[in-house]
Amino acid sequence: MDDPRIGQILSDRWISFPRSEAVLRLLHELLLAPRQTRMPGVIIHGASGIGKTMIARKLRRDFRPTFDAAEGSLSHASYPPAGAPSTG
Repeated sequence: MDDPRIGQILSDRWISFPRSEAVLRLLHELLLAPRQTRMPGVIIHGASGIGKTMIARKLRRDFRPTFDAAEGSLSHASYPPAGAPSTG
């Protein structure tokens, strides 16, 4: 695949919709929550083919962790990205 246009055509596309953006905001908030003994969690469920895996892939792309070897900790980019609606 030498032609960059072909690579672009064959790559995944994120098509935003209100429910997915709400789920992404919630997931980002959970990732940024301070560590505690009993961390909050979320279950995402639904019928096959409605975008659960695409939400996970979008989260992974937008919120890549960086590992600090000196401290042995992960940090994440801030959220929301530019242009995203606020939650309040």
